[in-house]
Amino acid sequence: MVPNFYLETTINKKRAGYVLIELLMVAAIITLITGGIMSQGVKWIDSIRLRQSSRELTSTLRLLQNQAITEERTIYFRFVLRENNRWGYIVKQTDEYGYFEPGEIYRPLPPGVKLDYFSAGLPELMLHATGAPSTGTTIRLSNSWGRSVEITILPATGRIQVKKETAN
Repeated sequence: MVPNFYLETTINKKRAGYVLIELLMVAAIITLITGGIMSQGVKWIDSIRLRQSSRELTSTLRLLQNQAITEERTIYFRFVLRENNRWGYIVKQTDEYGYFEPGEIYRPLPPGVKLDYFSAGLPELMLHATGAPSTGTTIRLSNSWGRSVEITILPATGRIQVKKETAN
């Protein structure tokens, strides 16, 4: 025993502390727990983005439908795949003669959200001055985790319905 004059206690000659293997094990456990939490967080964020994009798309379609009725013109809506494999949609308006006006509006979908299915063949839709679409269609948006949301547009009335999020 070696006396410690400053603390007035004795220190054992045996080393006190942690072995390197113990510290590595604790670090590995913390890493595993953090990785599990982070992967669940990413799934949760992607699920929120999917729901948010389906709500935004539905609102946009309803707004375009109302705009077509009030302005008595046809509005063109089309999904496009642009840079970095990111999906988005283009909106064009027609003039009183039915020709496209110059310019277009492009809005990208949130990262990780893609167009998975469009039942009408080409991913495009015309919203006529009556509010009715050119064709009834089902749009399925999905994320990288296999979750999807379906948006249905009825052909005669133009009613837009959103189905709940499902796992593929």
